[in-house]
Amino acid sequence: GFSQVKGLDFEETFAPTARLTSVRMLVQLSVQLGHTIHQMDVQSAYLNAPIDHTIYVEQPQGFTKTSRNGQKLFMKLNKSLYGLKQSGRMWNALLHKFLLSLGFKNILIDSCVYVRNVNGSIIILILWVDDILISSSRLEDIYQVKQSLSNKFKMKDMGKLKYFLGIEFEYHGEAIRMTQAKYVNKLLCRFGMENCNPKAIPIDSSANRNYDSQSPELDDPTLFREIVGSLIYLMSCTRPDLCYSVTRLSQKLSKP
Repeated sequence: GFSQVKGLDFEETFAPTARLTSVRMLVQLSVQLGHTIHQMDVQSAYLNAPIDHTIYVEQPQGFTKTSRNGQKLFMKLNKSLYGLKQSGRMWNALLHKFLLSLGFKNILIDSCVYVRNVNGSIIILILWVDDILISSSRLEDIYQVKQSLSNKFKMKDMGKLKYFLGIEFEYHGEAIRMTQAKYVNKLLCRFGMENCNPKAIPIDSSANRNYDSQSPELDDPTLFREIVGSLIYLMSCTRPDLCYSVTRLSQKLSKP
């Protein structure tokens, strides 16, 4: 997608994803309404979608054909390809149209949350690119939606929701616990802090001191920004207790 020209090879590139708030709300509703949540994954999702412009690509290495007079040939795309700027949008439009044909309607507050009510049986569906969550009180309704999706696309059935977007879902009686223990351990190992000492509170009580005059500016802020960005995702998903400390760190992203 690096050589695409806007207006010539693509127009719009925006493709929506569900809000994490919607995922948490779905889990809460499933507990209150007695729903079961299943997960499916669309394999090679972008390759299903049509392409909205005439685009040619170079032939891959090891597969080279020339014309009769020896000229180099290019391949014309009939469908989207991974790496194209508009592929995500084209895939979302295709899946949206298919879900509407199944009787689903997406809600106004989140365009990636779909609801269908059949004879009082409510089915809630959440999209995150090629990952799909399906929630209903009746397993037969979930299986029916799964079958419809499998008939249209090449799907992988992940069964009952256990792991989604780096979040683990643990079932405890009538409760569902969301945790990111694996993500946290991965972060600690990535940034060389797996042997650090834990703290009882998320931020040091002396953090209100003026560090601007006491601490030198970093020569390369990349690592600091990577750490804060990773913490922002953790805070947004399952750790609101880190909100204040992460906000303090984020105030120095331009010149840490």
